[in-house]
Amino acid sequence: MFEVTPLQDGSTLVEGTDSRGNTGSAVLYSPAWKAVVDARTQAAAMEEFDATVEAFFAPIVEAADKLTKVDENPWATVTIGEAVEGKTPQTIPLDPEGIVLRVLEEGDSDNLRWVAGGTQLVVVK
Repeated sequence: MFEVTPLQDGSTLVEGTDSRGNTGSAVLYSPAWKAVVDARTQAAAMEEFDATVEAFFAPIVEAADKLTKVDENPWATVTIGEAVEGKTPQTIPLDPEGIVLRVLEEGDSDNLRWVAGGTQLVVVK
């Protein structure tokens, strides 16, 4: 059984009895172990910070998602490629005529309507 006591100067007092019944005490200081402890402390603090920030911004993100869904037109953008780590896909916004051409290419012509005396083709929702 060992008792571990942190000391004011950053070292540690270790006192106790080993598995063979020998008793002793030592003052230990290891810069490498201090680096491990500091890194663990920093990682735990960062996790707590990230969770707090995420919780703080959650209502704002949720509201923004709702707003995006209201304005979202599934035909309005084309995404080329896939998202992989370190690379984002290319997203191309379409103008109204590009949207019509996309609908024609993808064969969903049930949503197309002629307007303006049959001179303009539009996509209905």
